[in-house]
Amino acid sequence: MRMLMVLSVGACVGMARADGSALDVLDRLRGLAGGEWIHEATRPDGSSFRVRNVIEPGPDGHSLLTRGWLGGDGGMVYHSLTQIWQVPGGDPDAGSDSAGVRFQNLNEQGAVATGEIRLVGPDTLLWDWHTTAQDGTRTHYLVYTELQGHDRYRMTMFEAGAETPLVEATFERRHTGDADIESYAAHIAAAESSLRLGDAGAARDFLARAPAAHRGWEWSYLQAAADASVDRWPAEQPVFRLAWSVDGTRLVTRPSRRGRRRARCCRRADADRARGA
Repeated sequence: MRMLMVLSVGACVGMARADGSALDVLDRLRGLAGGEWIHEATRPDGSSFRVRNVIEPGPDGHSLLTRGWLGGDGGMVYHSLTQIWQVPGGDPDAGSDSAGVRFQNLNEQGAVATGEIRLVGPDTLLWDWHTTAQDGTRTHYLVYTELQGHDRYRMTMFEAGAETPLVEATFERRHTGDADIESYAAHIAAAESSLRLGDAGAARDFLARAPAAHRGWEWSYLQAAADASVDRWPAEQPVFRLAWSVDGTRLVTRPSRRGRRRARCCRRADADRARGA
């Protein structure tokens, strides 16, 4: 997870000039608002891995907020939140309008990362990444972002002092007006409506058909809600008692209080088929 946390902030890096001030860097970053940044790869087992980032201006109009998700075809989890801001201060006589640009990142495991963002070349930014885990462990990373045009950049991450990178990833921007994003929004709305009506099966169907590339926290939330919905399947006669096995794979029912003390057992998979899941 230490390597993944940086993937969720790379999309914050914009088209700053090498001779730009801190204000110039933030102005360029604000130009990245709109659309989303996507990194896609294939794991050794053949499954997909995806990172999705969104950037937006902060409440003061100068700072920036970014949100990141990690996952694959099965859905994505809300991974991190990052704030980027201009540090007040600097030396006006030297033409400096700020003491620099800093960031703070919080991920889903509670690890906090802070540091400074600097220009180290015409098209390269360096994130001086200091992270502290929940157990107090501290690690120092250097993260380079090479800008490769308006809609593409490459991120390379090193542990401080190392020569071999821990992570190399390319991100591309996708615009939110695309048809598949509109399709995703429609499927999410339909799934939410189905859950309100108590139809978990329909909700799961809509979620399964939602474009995988855009599945974020809302998809995962609705998927969990659909899986937790009340299940129904036919019973041969009135049921007096029932209980799940400890491992959750079998259900035992007792037909009636006065009937024969014969329990009927079924597997969860059979119950799923009976209710049409």
